[in-house]
Amino acid sequence: MDAARSQPALALTMFAASALLAILAGMMLSPRLRRLSRSKYRMKFLCRYENVICYYQPVMDMLANEIIGCEVLVRIRDGHNILYPDQILKDISEQGMTWALDSIVSKKALRELNERISPNKPFRVAFNFFPEDVKYDLLSRHFDMQLSKCSKNFCVGIKVTEHSL
Repeated sequence: MDAARSQPALALTMFAASALLAILAGMMLSPRLRRLSRSKYRMKFLCRYENVICYYQPVMDMLANEIIGCEVLVRIRDGHNILYPDQILKDISEQGMTWALDSIVSKKALRELNERISPNKPFRVAFNFFPEDVKYDLLSRHFDMQLSKCSKNFCVGIKVTEHSL
């Protein structure tokens, strides 16, 4: 009979010990998990071609009443959420990932625009780049390679990202 009584007591003790261990583990991991869940620490995983979303703000020729180009705007997909520049640019800069983002955005935008615009007229495309990435040799090599893959007549312009000023 004593053995029968000790079974539930042993089970209750084991449950209490397991619960205590789970609580202690949660307390120890919680700050690290919270930190890792912030976009700053996830940016190296989010700043990938498949997560970059390009939006195109049209540039109009008011006399001809036609779109002659666009400015490329960026967003980052984070699961079901969309992160805006004010949420990502500082983190990208602090993580030293400015060229990663700038090159992905320009590559993706030129590919998407090449598939969608009329081939018969020049089309102006303005990109926002971080100041540290505005170097003639770097941009020249990058755009020579990207534009060689395009069948359209793109005129590329570079602006300095406002967030970085």
